[in-house]
Amino acid sequence: SNVQTHIKSINFGYKSALMKEGVKYINAKGTIQRKGVVKARFADGSERELKADHILLAVGGRPKLVDIPGGREHCITSDDIFSMKEEPGSCLV
Repeated sequence: SNVQTHIKSINFGYKSALMKEGVKYINAKGTIQRKGVVKARFADGSERELKADHILLAVGGRPKLVDIPGGREHCITSDDIFSMKEEPGSCLV
C-alpha cells in the first residue's frame, strides 16, 4: 500500500542520513553490557561484543493487542489501520 511504501521510504531516509554522517548501521538485537559495550545477537544466531564511545539504540517496536475482555473483537493496531482498504471512520487512541 502507499502507506507502507511511505513508511519504508522514511526508514530508509533515516538510515541513509545516519550512514552519511559516519554512523555504522548494525541490524541486530542488543543487550547493554556496560558503558560503551553492547552485545549484539544477529539473525543467524551469532553474537558479537561491540564497543564505541557513542551508541545509538533504535529499539523499534511492534504493536500488540492487550489481553482484556473485548480486546480482540473491538481493538486494532496501528499496523491494522495502515493496511485497511477503507478508513475506519473515527478511532480512539
